[in-house]
Amino acid sequence: MKKHIFITTIFALLLTCCLTAAGAATASEKDEFTTSMIDPGGDRLLGLWQSEAGDRKIEIYRQGDRYFGKVLYDAKNKVQPGTVVLKDMVYQRNVWKGKVFVPSRGRMYNVQLNLKDATKLEMIASAGFISQKRFFFRVN
Repeated sequence: MKKHIFITTIFALLLTCCLTAAGAATASEKDEFTTSMIDPGGDRLLGLWQSEAGDRKIEIYRQGDRYFGKVLYDAKNKVQPGTVVLKDMVYQRNVWKGKVFVPSRGRMYNVQLNLKDATKLEMIASAGFISQKRFFFRVN
């Protein structure tokens, strides 16, 4: 029994030391590590996209390790050009997840973006059990 407690205590001490040493990295080291973790496959999303109806154009760009999308054109004048509608998009396992601003509702919703092919983007916005799907097409 004492041997088991001794081994458990040693293991806990070693684990604590390792975690403390790992957490002692400087801010610049942490930033460097985060930057090196950016998956270049996520950049496939970058560029100009047009809604299926052709009434809205969105430019998707990257800042740091996150992706954002701003409206460049809105035929219905519901959104002013320059308004950021896609926010904090993170690329993981061939999908981008983040938030989308829906101007007609004045609210942010969860969103997932999937590239169906090089020119077709599927956008799925969801709130609880309800979701809505839209398609955008790459503009050259």
